[in-house]
Amino acid sequence: MLNYLQNKTAIITGASNGIGMEIGRKFLLAGANVVFSDYVKFDLESTISGVAIDPGCAHSFYGNMQDKLAINNLIATTLNKYEKVDILVNANRTIIPSNPLDEKGGALEKSISQNLIATLNVSQLFAKSVIKQTKNRKNSEIVGSIINLTSIAANQTIPDMMPYSVSCAALNQLTRSLAVSLAKKWNQSKCYISW
Repeated sequence: MLNYLQNKTAIITGASNGIGMEIGRKFLLAGANVVFSDYVKFDLESTISGVAIDPGCAHSFYGNMQDKLAINNLIATTLNKYEKVDILVNANRTIIPSNPLDEKGGALEKSISQNLIATLNVSQLFAKSVIKQTKNRKNSEIVGSIINLTSIAANQTIPDMMPYSVSCAALNQLTRSLAVSLAKKWNQSKCYISW
Protein backbone atom coordinates (compact mmCIF):
# COMPACT_ATOMS: atom_id res chain seq x y z
CA MET A 1 0.00 0.00 0.00
CA LEU A 2 2.80 2.43 0.81
CA ASN A 3 4.29 2.38 -2.68
CA TYR A 4 0.93 2.67 -4.38
CA LEU A 5 -0.13 5.79 -2.45
CA GLN A 6 3.13 7.73 -2.72
CA ASN A 7 2.39 11.02 -4.54
CA LYS A 8 -1.22 10.02 -5.25
CA THR A 9 -4.16 12.31 -4.58
CA ALA A 10 -7.25 10.95 -2.84
CA ILE A 11 -10.70 12.35 -2.14
CA ILE A 12 -12.43 10.81 0.86
CA THR A 13 -16.08 11.57 1.55
CA GLY A 14 -17.47 11.23 5.07
CA ALA A 15 -13.97 12.03 6.32
CA SER A 16 -14.67 14.23 9.34
CA ASN A 17 -14.95 11.21 11.65
CA GLY A 18 -15.16 7.43 11.85
CA ILE A 19 -13.91 5.16 9.11
CA GLY A 20 -13.51 7.94 6.54
CA MET A 21 -11.29 9.95 8.87
CA GLU A 22 -9.12 6.93 9.70
CA ILE A 23 -8.71 6.03 6.02
CA GLY A 24 -7.65 9.61 5.30
CA ARG A 25 -5.10 9.52 8.12
CA LYS A 26 -3.64 6.23 6.82
CA PHE A 27 -3.43 7.60 3.29
CA LEU A 28 -1.54 10.64 4.58
CA LEU A 29 0.91 8.41 6.43
CA ALA A 30 1.42 6.45 3.21
CA GLY A 31 2.45 9.61 1.33
CA ALA A 32 -0.80 10.60 -0.41
CA ASN A 33 -2.34 14.05 -0.72
CA VAL A 34 -5.79 13.80 0.84
CA VAL A 35 -8.90 15.95 0.49
CA PHE A 36 -11.08 15.26 3.52
CA SER A 37 -14.68 15.93 2.48
CA ASP A 38 -17.85 16.01 4.55
CA TYR A 39 -21.22 17.76 4.56
CA VAL A 40 -20.54 19.42 7.91
CA LYS A 41 -17.73 21.81 8.79
CA PHE A 42 -14.97 20.21 10.81
CA ASP A 43 -11.56 21.12 12.14
CA LEU A 44 -8.98 19.58 9.81
CA GLU A 45 -6.15 20.14 12.29
CA SER A 46 -7.82 18.03 14.96
CA THR A 47 -8.83 15.44 12.35
CA ILE A 48 -5.20 14.87 11.37
CA SER A 49 -3.60 15.61 14.74
CA GLY A 50 -0.78 13.24 15.54
CA VAL A 51 -0.08 12.48 11.88
CA ALA A 52 3.41 13.75 11.04
CA ILE A 53 3.00 15.13 7.51
CA ASP A 54 3.55 18.21 5.42
CA PRO A 55 0.48 20.39 6.18
CA GLY A 56 0.00 20.95 2.43
CA CYS A 57 -0.79 17.27 1.94
CA ALA A 58 -4.20 17.59 3.61
CA HIS A 59 -7.12 19.78 2.64
CA SER A 60 -10.72 19.98 3.83
CA PHE A 61 -13.89 20.47 1.79
CA TYR A 62 -17.45 20.98 3.02
CA GLY A 63 -20.36 20.16 0.76
CA ASN A 64 -23.44 18.02 0.28
CA MET A 65 -22.54 15.17 -2.09
CA GLN A 66 -26.19 14.99 -3.17
CA ASP A 67 -25.63 18.35 -4.89
CA LYS A 68 -23.81 18.10 -8.23
CA LEU A 69 -22.54 21.69 -7.96
CA ALA A 70 -20.86 20.80 -4.65
CA ILE A 71 -19.30 17.73 -6.27
CA ASN A 72 -18.02 19.79 -9.20
CA ASN A 73 -16.50 22.20 -6.68
CA LEU A 74 -14.91 19.28 -4.81
CA ILE A 75 -13.25 17.94 -7.98
CA ALA A 76 -12.19 21.45 -9.09
CA THR A 77 -10.76 22.25 -5.65
CA THR A 78 -8.77 19.02 -5.66
CA LEU A 79 -7.41 19.62 -9.17
CA ASN A 80 -6.53 23.23 -8.36
CA LYS A 81 -4.64 22.21 -5.22
CA TYR A 82 -2.94 18.99 -6.40
CA GLU A 83 -3.28 19.07 -10.24
CA LYS A 84 -4.67 15.52 -10.40
CA VAL A 85 -6.95 13.12 -8.63
CA ASP A 86 -6.24 9.38 -8.41
CA ILE A 87 -8.41 7.79 -5.75
CA LEU A 88 -11.99 8.26 -4.55
CA VAL A 89 -13.10 6.68 -1.29
CA ASN A 90 -16.86 6.94 -0.77
CA ALA A 91 -17.08 6.54 3.02
CA ASN A 92 -20.04 8.87 3.54
CA ARG A 93 -22.95 6.80 4.82
CA THR A 94 -26.05 7.44 6.86
CA ILE A 95 -27.79 4.92 9.10
CA ILE A 96 -31.43 5.68 9.92
CA PRO A 97 -33.05 3.04 12.14
CA SER A 98 -36.75 2.82 11.37
CA ASN A 99 -39.84 0.71 11.67
CA PRO A 100 -40.36 -1.07 8.32
CA LEU A 101 -44.12 -0.43 8.66
CA ASP A 102 -43.75 3.33 9.16
CA GLU A 103 -45.23 4.95 6.04
CA LYS A 104 -44.35 8.54 6.95
CA GLY A 105 -40.72 8.37 8.06
CA GLY A 106 -39.05 8.58 4.66
CA ALA A 107 -36.03 6.66 6.00
CA LEU A 108 -35.70 4.51 2.88
CA GLU A 109 -35.72 7.53 0.55
CA LYS A 110 -33.15 9.35 2.71
CA SER A 111 -30.91 6.27 2.87
CA ILE A 112 -31.07 5.70 -0.89
CA SER A 113 -30.39 9.38 -1.56
CA GLN A 114 -27.39 9.61 0.78
CA ASN A 115 -25.86 6.14 0.50
CA LEU A 116 -26.54 5.38 -3.16
CA ILE A 117 -27.38 8.46 -5.24
CA ALA A 118 -24.71 10.67 -3.63
CA THR A 119 -22.11 7.92 -4.16
CA LEU A 120 -23.15 7.58 -7.79
CA ASN A 121 -22.97 11.35 -8.36
CA VAL A 122 -19.47 11.65 -6.87
CA SER A 123 -18.26 8.54 -8.71
CA GLN A 124 -19.53 9.78 -12.08
CA LEU A 125 -17.82 13.16 -11.84
CA PHE A 126 -14.64 11.60 -10.45
CA ALA A 127 -14.61 9.06 -13.32
CA LYS A 128 -15.03 11.80 -15.93
CA SER A 129 -12.05 13.62 -14.45
CA VAL A 130 -9.97 10.43 -14.48
CA ILE A 131 -10.93 9.69 -18.10
CA LYS A 132 -9.52 13.10 -19.06
CA GLN A 133 -6.30 12.21 -17.22
CA THR A 134 -5.98 8.87 -19.04
CA LYS A 135 -5.11 10.66 -22.27
CA ASN A 136 -1.70 11.31 -20.69
CA ARG A 137 -1.33 7.78 -19.34
CA LYS A 138 2.03 6.08 -19.81
CA ASN A 139 1.78 2.47 -20.98
CA SER A 140 -0.78 0.68 -18.80
CA GLU A 141 -0.50 2.90 -15.73
CA ILE A 142 -3.64 2.75 -13.60
CA VAL A 143 -4.90 6.30 -13.26
CA GLY A 144 -7.94 5.97 -11.02
CA SER A 145 -9.51 3.85 -8.29
CA ILE A 146 -12.94 4.06 -6.68
CA ILE A 147 -13.51 2.45 -3.30
CA ASN A 148 -17.08 2.27 -2.01
CA LEU A 149 -17.62 1.42 1.66
CA THR A 150 -20.71 -0.61 2.32
CA SER A 151 -21.76 -3.07 5.01
CA ILE A 152 -22.56 -6.69 5.70
CA ALA A 153 -26.04 -5.29 6.37
CA ALA A 154 -26.51 -5.60 2.59
CA ASN A 155 -26.80 -9.37 3.06
CA GLN A 156 -28.44 -9.56 6.48
CA THR A 157 -32.01 -9.11 7.63
CA ILE A 158 -32.17 -6.67 10.53
CA PRO A 159 -35.74 -5.32 10.81
CA ASP A 160 -34.94 -1.82 12.13
CA MET A 161 -32.10 -1.45 9.62
CA MET A 162 -34.10 -2.12 6.46
CA PRO A 163 -33.37 1.27 4.79
CA TYR A 164 -29.63 0.92 5.43
CA SER A 165 -29.60 -2.72 4.30
CA VAL A 166 -31.44 -1.91 1.07
CA SER A 167 -29.17 1.04 0.26
CA CYS A 168 -26.04 -1.07 0.92
CA ALA A 169 -27.31 -3.91 -1.29
CA ALA A 170 -27.98 -1.37 -4.05
CA LEU A 171 -24.52 0.15 -3.51
CA ASN A 172 -22.91 -3.27 -3.97
CA GLN A 173 -24.63 -3.63 -7.34
CA LEU A 174 -23.80 -0.05 -8.29
CA THR A 175 -20.12 -0.76 -7.61
CA ARG A 176 -20.14 -3.90 -9.76
CA SER A 177 -21.90 -2.03 -12.57
CA LEU A 178 -19.43 0.87 -12.41
CA ALA A 179 -16.49 -1.52 -12.51
CA VAL A 180 -17.76 -3.18 -15.69
CA SER A 181 -18.69 0.14 -17.33
CA LEU A 182 -15.45 1.91 -16.45
CA ALA A 183 -13.30 -1.01 -17.58
CA LYS A 184 -14.07 0.01 -21.17
CA LYS A 185 -12.81 3.55 -20.53
CA TRP A 186 -9.86 2.84 -18.21
CA ASN A 187 -8.59 -0.42 -19.81
CA GLN A 188 -8.26 -1.76 -16.29
CA SER A 189 -10.99 -0.76 -13.90
CA LYS A 190 -10.41 -0.56 -10.18
CA CYS A 191 -13.70 -0.27 -8.34
CA TYR A 192 -13.85 -1.90 -4.94
CA ILE A 193 -16.56 -2.92 -2.55
CA SER A 194 -15.34 -2.80 1.04
CA TRP A 195 -17.15 -4.04 4.12
